[in-house]
Amino acid sequence: MTPVNTPASKDEQQQAHDKARPRTIVIYDAIREEGEDELARSPWGTLWSALAAGLSMTLGVVAMGAFAAHLPDVSWRPLVVDLGYPLGYLIVILGRQQLFTENTLTPILPILSAPSPGRIARAGQVWLLVLIGNIVGALIGAFFLAHAHPMPVAAEAPMVELGVRAMDHDIFTRFAQAIFAGWLIALMVWVLPLAESAGPFIIFFVTYVVGIAEFAHIIAGSVEVFYATFAGRLEWSTYPAFFFPTLLGNIVGGVTFVTLLGFAQIASDGTKSRKPQASGPKAKG
Repeated sequence: MTPVNTPASKDEQQQAHDKARPRTIVIYDAIREEGEDELARSPWGTLWSALAAGLSMTLGVVAMGAFAAHLPDVSWRPLVVDLGYPLGYLIVILGRQQLFTENTLTPILPILSAPSPGRIARAGQVWLLVLIGNIVGALIGAFFLAHAHPMPVAAEAPMVELGVRAMDHDIFTRFAQAIFAGWLIALMVWVLPLAESAGPFIIFFVTYVVGIAEFAHIIAGSVEVFYATFAGRLEWSTYPAFFFPTLLGNIVGGVTFVTLLGFAQIASDGTKSRKPQASGPKAKG
């Protein structure tokens, strides 16, 4: 028996529209608008937010040290210890603080949409301010942890080992690890606009993978290295060997594998996002 094709009612058509997955341009526009807000933000506002993010990332090390202090030295221990790694990311991202690896995506999309020397200079300023604020915040947090000794004695040795382990690999391996970290964090930012209530779970799962895989993240890793250095296990002269390959790898992973490929997809579809409104620094470009 041949089924009868009954046209859907307007209500049913609206339900189908609501359940359909948004097109890529919707995600792109959501992140671009967030990037416009970041470019329009005052430099001091950006710097203070970045400083807060650097301090917040210290809490991931605190959580891992606390877990390690209460676990036996067995093969599955890292799987549980690294459950603490996402804590800093959750606080930073849900608290709308400025983290450098997020900024490999959000401020760049407005420039790709409407490039100009002024906007490029402003994005460079945002990158620099966020990086400086994050690193200074990480340094302050690690200094406090190392010298105020707020953690149990049993947690301090595992926290030091985190920094020592971050320096185990050569710079080329660290660069490759950093590419994957930047890639994953930028992908996480890309899907968050559609995550709604699932956002915290996505942040947790993606950053847990970054931690358990020991992918190098410029801010989280800096906290670990700074703490081990303050504790006397590392020399300050070794930090550049962590900083530069990790920074470059995070940028390559975030900008190349996510930002540019996402923009290329929009451009290939022949779809234009909504024209950004001119305000503040954007109008200067």
